[in-house]
Amino acid sequence: MNKRIKKLCERAKIDTLVTYYKSVGTKNMEVLHSPKHKLITLHCGRRTFATIAKEYTNDLPLVSKMLGHNDTKTTMRYIGETESDYSKIDGLFSD
Repeated sequence: MNKRIKKLCERAKIDTLVTYYKSVGTKNMEVLHSPKHKLITLHCGRRTFATIAKEYTNDLPLVSKMLGHNDTKTTMRYIGETESDYSKIDGLFSD
């Protein structure tokens, strides 16, 4: 599946050069450069979907259910949010 995604992204000309770092051993980091389409995976798409769905709906339990997560804390870690982030946003809509 990832090969197909990479091929579709290549055809869509998602080819911005990306610099990233890869661990080599325990102390060294190697600097690498690659076209973005080579780095995109199914997991990237899943996390992007989760982030956009959360931003659009502001309904964390719904997004958790759509992803098949049993716990909203899992979804929060998945999209890079913390409980304090969620309570700040939720507090904006309370009376």
